Amino acid sequence: MKPAVRRRLRRLHTSLVVRGVAAALTTGSALGLLACGPGVATPIPEPPTLQLGRIGLPKMESAAEPTAAGGRHIYGAPGAAPFNAVVRVTNLERTDPPAVASALGDGSFDLTLTVLGGEELRFDWQRDGVRGAPEDALFVADGDKAFHLVPSARFACIQLDPGFELDFSVVDTRLLTVHNGCTSDAVLATPRERVGATDFSFQTTLPITMGAGQSSDLSALFVRSQPSAREDTLFFDVTVGAQTVRYPVTAFAPASP
Repeated sequence: MKPAVRRRLRRLHTSLVVRGVAAALTTGSALGLLACGPGVATPIPEPPTLQLGRIGLPKMESAAEPTAAGGRHIYGAPGAAPFNAVVRVTNLERTDPPAVASALGDGSFDLTLTVLGGEELRFDWQRDGVRGAPEDALFVADGDKAFHLVPSARFACIQLDPGFELDFSVVDTRLLTVHNGCTSDAVLATPRERVGATDFSFQTTLPITMGAGQSSDLSALFVRSQPSAREDTLFFDVTVGAQTVRYPVTAFAPASP
């Protein structure tokens, strides 16, 4: 092969690699990541998540001081959610049901939520039986009306399989596998529920210490308390080094036939 041809091929290869990296950065997860040794690449969620960057200033809100209950009007700009999807925002610090709104044809939505600064919110959507992967963010108040969202911290080297949701549609026991890709031990501890209902619970005894490169299975059990659709958030803490991060997993089951 002639030298000039080889040079052109090398330039083409370099261009394709750069474009591929740029595309991966553009489509990657919006979750905040904490460094803890060699990280594992976060897969692009499927179905897509809500676009947190398009959720922010409300299009209307009273200029009065926020009430003690902390009511806030949240607006998602066009493209924030799939069109005609049911958008849900859950305050992970409270036991309130999720705030719900229907996205318009352009993907915009608005809803009212009880939230105070520093509380963690979970955003997700549902449409035609499909659930979008959840996104979590801290609510940061900027004065009386404005606010912004900060993606929740997660360890880059801790991975959950199947992810941040457990579907109990056809089974009453599910396994959540936690992978430790960190260069040091990871400790799993303090299992608990957001609502505190009896439907969902972790059965595995914690704490568990995972060495670098190890994995552990957390067994979750569903015991139906009512015939209606059931849902709760299961929490557990992950500690790597001196940092402890709360991990929320949504457990859900449809109404009984």
